[in-house]
Amino acid sequence: MEAVRHRYPGGAGVVGVSGDPIEEYLARLRAQLRTPDADLVIAEAEDHLRESVAAGVAIGMTQREAQEAAISAFGSVRAVVRANRRPASAVAAEVGMAVWKLAAAYLLAVPVAGVLLLIFFYQVLQIHTVSPGPAPDSLIITNGPPDMVTLIAGLSGSAIAGLALLLGYRRRCRSLRRRGQAPQPPLGAFFPLVAAIFMLLAGPAAGALIGPHLHLPGGTALLAASAVAASVLVALSDVAVMAVMIVRPGRDEEEARYAG
Repeated sequence: MEAVRHRYPGGAGVVGVSGDPIEEYLARLRAQLRTPDADLVIAEAEDHLRESVAAGVAIGMTQREAQEAAISAFGSVRAVVRANRRPASAVAAEVGMAVWKLAAAYLLAVPVAGVLLLIFFYQVLQIHTVSPGPAPDSLIITNGPPDMVTLIAGLSGSAIAGLALLLGYRRRCRSLRRRGQAPQPPLGAFFPLVAAIFMLLAGPAAGALIGPHLHLPGGTALLAASAVAASVLVALSDVAVMAVMIVRPGRDEEEARYAG
């Protein structure tokens, strides 16, 4: 079939081989729409256009005339994209909610990382801590970090702060849902990947910058290592979320085909 060039209001001509103005209009809309609910908007647009075409054919219009009339009445792609563009305030609110959730997850991951490192270093590897004793030339050998008070205080403080942020985040989400404004992650399904990359870069980078300047007791050093390791844990969890979001649509399609 030969390629056909069509022009519609508000945009340049589109070259396609389908010869179906509705399909070409929807393809252009899909390419330009950048909202989390783009699939829903496109589905609703297609339903409206198909219904308009059917109504036009029913009153005696040709298929092509009905299609062009439906597109003209619905509006140009540019107008539809502009109407569905989220305001800057909404985008800022979504970014704020995403950062809020990420901060809560990170602060809760710090004590988990701290406990894992404590077990690994002092139980699995059985590292001994050597510190000066009370007598001259004497040493004290222990099986744990010499500053457990600082370590426990830091890990506990991080856990309490993370729990407080998480409870506040959940309360805010419930409030938004009651108003019909369920929080949407910025960048849609790509946000977990962006968050994972950020955490993988930010945590080790901070550790590389701060580490050479640390001359602290073992408990404080382990607390700093826990903060870096927590960024890796959060990044891995974000990668897992991304994998689930990729795999789930495929499973849903398979189940739908099986059920059909």
